[in-house]
Amino acid sequence: MNEYKLSTYKRRSASVYSEKSTWERPFTAKRYLHPPFSERVITMWPSFMVMCGDVVETTDVNYNSSGYRILVGEDLESVPFDKINYYTRDDGMPIHKISYDYLNYTVSMESFCNMERKSSSFNRIRIKNNSTEKICAVIGLIARTGLEKLLTGMEVDGYCHYNQNIANWGFIRSTWKYDNMSMTDGTYCIKIKGDGFDVKWIDDTPGSKWHHRHLLKISCELNPNEEKFIDICFDKGEVKDFDFDKLKSECYNYWLSELNKIKIVLNNTPQTEIIQKNFTCQMLQMFAYPIGKDYIIPRQGGLQRACWPVEAMEFLTALDKYGDYYSYTEKAYDTFFNILQVKDGEDKGCVLNLNGQMWASNTGGAVWGLCNHLICRNSKELFLKYRPSILLAYEWMQKKRYSTNDYPDAEKGVFPPMQATDWPGKFQSWCYTDGNNLMGYELMADLFEFFNDERADEIRKAYNDYMSCMRKILNKLAQIHIKDNEFNVTNRLGYAPVDPQIGAIGNSAINLVRAKVIEPDTENFKLLENFYINRGYGQNGLMGLMNDGILIQGHNSDIWAGHTWYTSMPDICWFYAWLSIGQIDKAKATLDSQLEYSMSPEYYMCERYADNDPYFVPWMPNASAMGRTMMMLMEYYKFQERR
Repeated sequence: MNEYKLSTYKRRSASVYSEKSTWERPFTAKRYLHPPFSERVITMWPSFMVMCGDVVETTDVNYNSSGYRILVGEDLESVPFDKINYYTRDDGMPIHKISYDYLNYTVSMESFCNMERKSSSFNRIRIKNNSTEKICAVIGLIARTGLEKLLTGMEVDGYCHYNQNIANWGFIRSTWKYDNMSMTDGTYCIKIKGDGFDVKWIDDTPGSKWHHRHLLKISCELNPNEEKFIDICFDKGEVKDFDFDKLKSECYNYWLSELNKIKIVLNNTPQTEIIQKNFTCQMLQMFAYPIGKDYIIPRQGGLQRACWPVEAMEFLTALDKYGDYYSYTEKAYDTFFNILQVKDGEDKGCVLNLNGQMWASNTGGAVWGLCNHLICRNSKELFLKYRPSILLAYEWMQKKRYSTNDYPDAEKGVFPPMQATDWPGKFQSWCYTDGNNLMGYELMADLFEFFNDERADEIRKAYNDYMSCMRKILNKLAQIHIKDNEFNVTNRLGYAPVDPQIGAIGNSAINLVRAKVIEPDTENFKLLENFYINRGYGQNGLMGLMNDGILIQGHNSDIWAGHTWYTSMPDICWFYAWLSIGQIDKAKATLDSQLEYSMSPEYYMCERYADNDPYFVPWMPNASAMGRTMMMLMEYYKFQERR
């Protein structure tokens, strides 16, 4: 099997952040263990924690989950997560390992899951005496079941400074009991196997801290340089006997088979191939079954169980472009168009989010991804399977475009005022909503022409008309809002642009470039670029400076304001544009920035990067960020081969 490599990146203390930019690489807050098509999210954390929770169909973050943590030393204290040693694998398989050097002995944990839909985690805890003297080593095993956000000690989506607080666990009421090398709370179960250990259950000890109660104290004597290990199975339901090494071998063979489905190998450098394999495993882990359902959801990542089609299309498309992962991606499109698409009523054809929310860009995004998928598959039979659903989506989008005739002050030929994303407000968000929809129209026209369909001309004309309407709006805005060699493009039609711009990501106008409304070789593009560069965008290759931080999300104080960059989503637009006009240095800097600042040393991507706090890592791992970065890598090396 592939050997582990110690991650040698040195981090500063997790207890401080800087008011100045330090530009350190992001910290890996958690790693996925669960297999593809699991109905559980199982994660391994740097505080020696393993957590398991069900995949349920909700965006309510009050999930109930269960987990256990390893404490160290006679005082049974939490492992300081910023002092742990991370190990990586070149093959990217989720057989993860961490270690911690405590006094004169090292504690390590190796973790993985079996390949079942109701997957279990398996963990080997090793204790090694590093001294020349005989010692007694002590660890603790504490388990709790309750609100997931309390188990993590942080906000579920990670919009905070990372800190896993063991005190939270003490205040979760414990129903865990121990008997004969097994622990259970009646729902979850932990089975322990190991020789040479003294095991003692600690119940309610007078004078002890809350998190020192209801736990297992495990101690052993170790001769100089001696090592002992215990194996742990953590599952929901009864745990039967298990063989750690056999199960690890089965896990390895499964992932080896999945990695062999990569058809286009990014082996331009050893590092890119390692990144590709790590990203592939993590993206496959995003495919999940909700409990009791026969369809899958392509999760966006982090701890959330939800999916958003307009985000998912990015990593689904990447998988389709470089590997034989159609059995995964097709299941996702079946969900979008069989489960999430409205089949009757006023909004017949619209593709909703999993929670029933209607984002104006979702339908165009889902069509964009599906058409890419069908062109990759080159199957007329498959095209005919999805054709009715695509046409339903097309007809709904056409109806929405023409409905602006009923809005006296609205721009015509684009979508009416609607909510574009999870950011609040209903506007004609033409940069984001119509930009994404226009890309869907273009791929739809390409697809119908590809299969010589009778409605190809109609759809191509609709695309051209949509583009004409968008460029008409652009030209009108250019006459008013170009000044001082800058073009401030508002995303809210009917509202004068403001500076700073409104919204989570100030430069949503760049989406017009990806949609080809603004062409990279035009004066408008140069003026748009000037606007952002003159406001501090482009530092170290990043182009997504967030203009209002996370105040609107409920933080009374935002210590990351002015330091937070939304990576990949805006960056891929700039990357494609610069590459297309031969500005290779800019494109390469933007690509490199994804790998340096959005990706941790352990190959985990986050949604946002704070240049003053490496422990601010929201939505890690992030599916769409991996997909966009993979597409940038493929496009860049394709460009290099053509030169």
